[in-house]
Amino acid sequence: MARFKVLMTGALPIDLCSVKGGVESAILNLFSGFAALNEIDIVHLTFTPKLREPKQISYASNVKVYFVPFRSRFKLIDYFSNRTALNQILEKEKPDLIHIQESEPHLLRFVHLDKKKILVTQHGIMREEFRHALGIKNKLKFLFKLVIEKFLFPRFKNIIFISEYNRRLYFVRPKHEVQIYNAVNPIFFDSELRRPLEANSLIYVGVISPRKNLISVIHALNFLKLKGMNYRLHVVGGYKSEDRNYEKQVWELIKRYQLQDQIVFHGWLTQPDILKVYESCGFFILPSRQETLPISIAEAMALGKIVIASNVGAVSEMFEQNITGHLYPVNDITALTGLMENTWNNDRDLKQSENIRAVAFEKFAPIQIARKTTDFYRSILN
Repeated sequence: MARFKVLMTGALPIDLCSVKGGVESAILNLFSGFAALNEIDIVHLTFTPKLREPKQISYASNVKVYFVPFRSRFKLIDYFSNRTALNQILEKEKPDLIHIQESEPHLLRFVHLDKKKILVTQHGIMREEFRHALGIKNKLKFLFKLVIEKFLFPRFKNIIFISEYNRRLYFVRPKHEVQIYNAVNPIFFDSELRRPLEANSLIYVGVISPRKNLISVIHALNFLKLKGMNYRLHVVGGYKSEDRNYEKQVWELIKRYQLQDQIVFHGWLTQPDILKVYESCGFFILPSRQETLPISIAEAMALGKIVIASNVGAVSEMFEQNITGHLYPVNDITALTGLMENTWNNDRDLKQSENIRAVAFEKFAPIQIARKTTDFYRSILN
């Protein structure tokens, strides 16, 4: 097939170096894969309330990004009022396909267009997000997204599911569908595999919130401390403004167990700085109560790290149990403590790290994901 153009759309920060994970990381990592392909041009469109004037940047020779300001400070109104800017860019670029990377409620911008040449990547599952949302404001936000997911999303017939878990929970069967995992930043694959500087050291990366359940790890650290096993925990990430009460609970628990010397809070870091923290750590840990396909696990695997994670969402699809990682029942602190006890003083060789990285490359490397995505584009165009 001849060279073709795709208009991709989804949230990105104006400073691409400030991406902290989630869908933003998935988009940016996919860019790096597309940049290595000669047969495709990507025009990415992101609507942002943080600009007053439109802005355009070039990510690669075949990848450029439009930043379009919100016309209204009310998002729901802007989904409709900003269609003019969308239509102008469509007229200028004349893409062969539109790829929507945010489904709810971003779909409202595109509902008036021909669905045959539109595909959507389903990242989150709103009914699961709704179940774990805290507070009336968050509940209402996810309820609105859930309504769009159930009644508007099925009108789009070309769907990329980021996991079999997503596909299994979807309401209907799309006309064209494919399962493609999200990509990992290539710097994680480029990093040299080394023995950790601290054998009994864990790293957690992500938002610190009740859903992520970091408190369960603190309980486990205390139980192990009583047995003379003093794990060190590196926490990369921070709290949202609405989680200040949870932050207070975390610190009160740390002080009660006297774990101040065992837990290091690094705050939000750039991905190159995260790599430096990883050099100290033997294991990655994610104790979440709910996840879809956490990119932090894929990053850890790209670095050859063994993963300890709660068995939620699509986590079980990401690695092989007791070989490249360890699963335990969600919120089961006894099981988590047992796993950490079994991995104490684990002196694995670099061959195991190489095997973990090989699995990660096949599943999550940007070039692999870009090729699979491009193949799906072609199948729709054909």
